[in-house]
Amino acid sequence: MLRAGNLNFDEIMKNICRAKSTVSSHLKSITTEGIISSRVDPDDAWKKIFFIQSEYIGKLHQQQLQEDISAYIQRYIASEKDPI
Repeated sequence: MLRAGNLNFDEIMKNICRAKSTVSSHLKSITTEGIISSRVDPDDAWKKIFFIQSEYIGKLHQQQLQEDISAYIQRYIASEKDPI
């Protein structure tokens, strides 16, 4: 959902049919894990705007790259052919 852009809590609630406490708990958990972060909504200081952490995305890309390279090496070893 946040891949499409930043959302405040109310916008998230419109997209998820769960209790506010449940959504709040999940947002807190994934914020603690460093997956998302939040900032104060400039239009309403009582609200937060949630967004995906760029560092988390970077880690995912790095991990995927390492997995792709490892798979490529394994295929090369298994085939005993020129890697290029």
